[in-house]
Amino acid sequence: MKIYLVLIATLLVSFNSDASRQERRCQAEDKLTPAEAKGRNDWARSCGHMDAQTYNHYMRNADQPMYDSYYRPYDFYDWFKAPISRAGSCDLGQDNEYTHTLTCVSTKDTDLPPEQNAACEEYRLMSLTQGRITAYDYEYLKATNQVPLFSSQTGRLIGYYACEKFQY
Repeated sequence: MKIYLVLIATLLVSFNSDASRQERRCQAEDKLTPAEAKGRNDWARSCGHMDAQTYNHYMRNADQPMYDSYYRPYDFYDWFKAPISRAGSCDLGQDNEYTHTLTCVSTKDTDLPPEQNAACEEYRLMSLTQGRITAYDYEYLKATNQVPLFSSQTGRLIGYYACEKFQY
């Protein structure tokens, strides 16, 4: 009976330390903003490390984009920081050995007052319903806390900018 209790206690301690280690990876060591998470996902998709279904799930089915953090098989502590730009090398670390992933959730911008966030969301939705941006653009802008920028001459979408700079 004592052996079983010791085994259960050991497993619980091990499970708790693994969970805190995973949280530390996502929230400190490989912490990404929504824009960086999109860049990581674009890189993974263009390099073939992520399929289209996973990409869509990571980018569209959450308020904050998810992304993968890469580590070496059987050694969670040996990891590398994958690129956050589509233009990055497609290598999975030295000798392409970092093939296992941990799914993380990007940070959420909480510095803005609620009325500023609401105004940005209203502007994004209005732009979507008027057909000025696509559903994909809307999801990306929402995930990265940005608003669309339209040309004053043509009225067409020419870029994005941070919600904190949006004047409502």
